[in-house]
Amino acid sequence: MKLFTKTALACALAAGSVVASADTVEIRDTQGGLLVTYSADAVTVQGGVITLSNGDYISGSLPGFEPGDVMCGENTDEVNGVCIGTGGGANCGPGTELNQAEDQCVPATPPTLNISSSPSSLADGVTSATLTFQFSRPVTGFSINDINVSPSIHTLSGFTTVDSDTYRVTFNRSGNNSGSASVSVSAGSYQGTNGTSGGSGSRSITLVSDGPVVVGCDGGVPDHVTLTTLKALSSFGTATGLMEFDIPRSPGVLSYGFTTTGGSASGQINLGGDSGTSTDIRNMWISDCPGGPALPGRCERPGNLTTMRWSQSSSRTACELDRNKTYYFNVDSESCNRLSGCSGIIQHLGGW
Repeated sequence: MKLFTKTALACALAAGSVVASADTVEIRDTQGGLLVTYSADAVTVQGGVITLSNGDYISGSLPGFEPGDVMCGENTDEVNGVCIGTGGGANCGPGTELNQAEDQCVPATPPTLNISSSPSSLADGVTSATLTFQFSRPVTGFSINDINVSPSIHTLSGFTTVDSDTYRVTFNRSGNNSGSASVSVSAGSYQGTNGTSGGSGSRSITLVSDGPVVVGCDGGVPDHVTLTTLKALSSFGTATGLMEFDIPRSPGVLSYGFTTTGGSASGQINLGGDSGTSTDIRNMWISDCPGGPALPGRCERPGNLTTMRWSQSSSRTACELDRNKTYYFNVDSESCNRLSGCSGIIQHLGGW
């Protein structure tokens, strides 16, 4: 390794001995002797480090220096093309970068990621949000395919590049269930422009529902149907203990909208009445629209103390539901004549 010491150069700089003209740059030692003359575009000075492009000199020479050698400063050693030590360095090698403050090559810093969402919470009826992916430094190899969404019923669209360290995409909400969605990027799925492997990042989006949304039903909600957020019915698809609820005094239907997941799931619903009104609870079913006709197959269970099974996969013994689709769970009473309403008891077993 041939060291081209900074001492003489630093003194020369302090003494104004780097002389630039329109076409050349002369570098002289502290005694004024000419070391070498370079064309102006072959010399750069940054952070106290002088970088020379040896293949473009006009006159003079640096003894023992060959084109392609790494130029390291005083008290600095070259290891595998990288300047290591307390002195300055130029032309930092793979996996390293120049620390301007310390004037030396240091291990390169990998990019980190922060994901933000606007809005961060999707209220009832709000179906999309803008996600911004802000990296700590420019990156390469990042695309929409590197972004994971859970649950998978929600989708992404409109991937755009703002600049080399900022990207945006639209999050599209599916269904109207309350809860949250997670958006994440795995470590190593992209790289920094300095060749380092990128870090991971994630963001949770809150999903709020004040009630089910009628999807694909031209007739809307019939007069005799009430869309409900009553926990006894809105717990469809989750395991719960026994819950008591009231059927309206006037004959009618309570209906709750839910959206199935992208995977396989199954469960069952047990329906009955309390000891004083058990004869009033008559029917439960699953339909495409609020209060609409039951789906074909085993998607309706009339009578008291009944059980209805459902599944998101093919089944000979259960109501078969498609994946990633909105349905309605309905309960009615044919003859509730109590002023306070008629009580029922329900329990959900299994689910997603």
